[in-house]
Amino acid sequence: MIGSMSGCMSGAIGEGASDAVSILLNGDDAVGEYSYNSSNGIRRYRYTNYPLRYNNLTGTSVHNNGELFGAILWRAREKYLAAGLSVDQLLSDFVGGMKYIPAAPRYEQMRDGMVQQAGGATGGPTSRGCMLYKSFAEYGVGQGASGRCTSGGRWTVTASTTVPTACR
Repeated sequence: MIGSMSGCMSGAIGEGASDAVSILLNGDDAVGEYSYNSSNGIRRYRYTNYPLRYNNLTGTSVHNNGELFGAILWRAREKYLAAGLSVDQLLSDFVGGMKYIPAAPRYEQMRDGMVQQAGGATGGPTSRGCMLYKSFAEYGVGQGASGRCTSGGRWTVTASTTVPTACR
């Protein structure tokens, strides 16, 4: 549903999106534990309390850098469930948000598309849009964050944990 999902940042997002579908559908914060014979599965860390942030990513591996998107969606899952919403609603906001996301997206464009699908970030701090925005911001993809791929596939990232005023 999103074009050009290869390359530095969008390739990482595609990698993380496949994890997100798996962890959301299975309700398990790790992927492939059985095949890798590790409690962390095929990733470096489980998605609960994931320790890395946007500014930790380097662009050297779509597999490692994609973990961030899985962690963000896992955190959004926690927020939705705590608010009495379903994982199906989160999946709907994730998939439906793709119609607002341009080809070859960056993390902040993924955030914006999903937030737009969820009704925006103006419905108050407990709205779905704000829950999504906060989930991204907790990992450094808040208001004012930006990421770009440079030559050689390296990332230049400006992280931000800021959320819109309506979400505070």
